Amino acid sequence: MSRTLLIPDPLSLLIPWTSPLGGLVTSGFWGGVICINMAHNQDFIFPSILLALTWVGSYLRGSLPLLWMKADVSVSRSAST
Repeated sequence: MSRTLLIPDPLSLLIPWTSPLGGLVTSGFWGGVICINMAHNQDFIFPSILLALTWVGSYLRGSLPLLWMKADVSVSRSAST
């Protein structure tokens, strides 16, 4: 079952429209792998390298619109009045 859940992850990285979400999901996956390896006192250097490569690849591809989103200032101002 876990293999079925992992199929959309690389596909979302390949499609330009969904690549920001794919980078986020892939980062979460590698973060989980690192946590599991740390909990079992195993080496976590290789998953950390893959996590860094995921972020570098997302940066080089220009998949950072999730970081550029800004909160709507007009909504927060109208709520305070």
